Amino acid sequence: MSPWLYADLFPIAHSNPQVTHPSAASAGGLEGKTPLENVTGETPDISEYLDFGFYDYVWYHENAGLAERKLGRWLGVSHRVGSLMSYWVLTKTGHVISRTTVQRVTNLELQTDEVKKTVKELDDEINRRFKEEDMPQDGDKPDPELWSDLIEEDEDFYNEFVRIVDDEELPEADDDFTPDTYDAYLNMELAIPRGDNGPEFARVTKRLRDADGIPIGTAADNPILDTRMYEVEYADGYKESLTANLIAQNLFAQVDEEGHRHVLLDEIVDHRVDGSEVKQADAFITNKHGAKRRKETTKGWELQVRWKDGSTSWVKLKDMKESYPVQVAEYSVEASISQEPAFAWWTPYVLKKRNRIIAKTKSKYWLRTHKYGIRIPKSVKEAREIDAQNGDNKWWDAICEEMRNVRIAFEAWEGDVKDIPPGYQQIRCHMIFDVKLGENFRRKARMVAGGHTTKTPSTLTYSSVVSRDSVRIALTIAALNDLKVLCCDIQNAYLTAPCREKIWTVAGPEFGSEAGQPMLVVRALYGLKSSGAAF
Repeated sequence: MSPWLYADLFPIAHSNPQVTHPSAASAGGLEGKTPLENVTGETPDISEYLDFGFYDYVWYHENAGLAERKLGRWLGVSHRVGSLMSYWVLTKTGHVISRTTVQRVTNLELQTDEVKKTVKELDDEINRRFKEEDMPQDGDKPDPELWSDLIEEDEDFYNEFVRIVDDEELPEADDDFTPDTYDAYLNMELAIPRGDNGPEFARVTKRLRDADGIPIGTAADNPILDTRMYEVEYADGYKESLTANLIAQNLFAQVDEEGHRHVLLDEIVDHRVDGSEVKQADAFITNKHGAKRRKETTKGWELQVRWKDGSTSWVKLKDMKESYPVQVAEYSVEASISQEPAFAWWTPYVLKKRNRIIAKTKSKYWLRTHKYGIRIPKSVKEAREIDAQNGDNKWWDAICEEMRNVRIAFEAWEGDVKDIPPGYQQIRCHMIFDVKLGENFRRKARMVAGGHTTKTPSTLTYSSVVSRDSVRIALTIAALNDLKVLCCDIQNAYLTAPCREKIWTVAGPEFGSEAGQPMLVVRALYGLKSSGAAF
């Protein structure tokens, strides 16, 4: 990375602590304050940045300062590594390390022949390791010479990587992607104002076209500027035409920061169990003194709820108990299920204290069955059912895309399950589903391992993340200079590392013809305790 790019990310101040970045001077209305101070009212502490300039020559020590000092380049403050006043230093070998024993190389030292020689050796070695012509360019194929270390460490992964990169049957990414190529508003469910009756539940059914069959309106990356016309249908069958920006405006007004919609209870309609509920025979626990108490669990129970906007959904009992405890308790009595183990341990108390609870409870529930108006499946089977109802394959396509990427993490076990080597732990793997707001409501599926059921690995599992300050600085610079922020994601990054644990599982329906096959996990699958550190 260019030193000048680092200079943009780390605000360096020497003579005037009020000016932390050149862009701050051009931001109107800040009155000499930094953007962070103008927003929070707190003066930023930049003392850590005053001792050094970016890419300055510095001396650093190792082995608690007992070893001979070495020359490096100063890169910035390391907030998340080491103690206070720790700094990132670029070493002669091209590695970035964090050290607290760092000193500036003075101008007098730079004039001595010995230091000049050391400086030249440092710069020559860094330039040799970071030659611009050696850096990968857009469209380059893997160079075996540059990948020699990887080949020695894991030849199987290298061969698999090259096979995928050179596979001509795999389509290239579509750089001309537009919102029209992936219409995310279709089948969206939300509450829409209708006359004087208030918001009512409706569903987006189709894109409207003119008499010549041409779609009406123009798509835009910004939902507010999207003028496409859609037909929405209310619960009673009434249909209405709305533009995409009005749909988006109503949608964002109803959801929280996670995309879940706020709904109000009308009535509880029905209940059901999934077979995992606690039976009457197992309703009590006996301690070592012989005393019995009820099991406090709501596992296996769901309630069918009708909301004020006219929609209905199945909600887990534990969620309804937290949001509407009195209504659920009263329903259990009316439905003659109050003595079931899932209700008996808490409904008598709620009914006794109902007046106090009603006065203090905030009666609201964030609908978690949908996100941004799109129904979220809880299993592969439900995903197929939603696709069948909507007449598309959006969820199944997301599952297939994930399995194409993640299949390398599994190795089929051809023998009997009893012959799996000792030390291997069996876990369950499952799909989790999401909707990506920043990618035009794209459906996303991810294969996740049930790592919470495994024993804690003996090796280190800590893995660091990007500091919040760095992200804030980058976003502040973008806002001051009216820059468009772009980001990228390393797809299934964990799978580049081998699995540090001995894990096996049974393939689910997402494996297609391999469903039911025992599988050994050979890659750092997302969800395992050691995957982050392995990557």
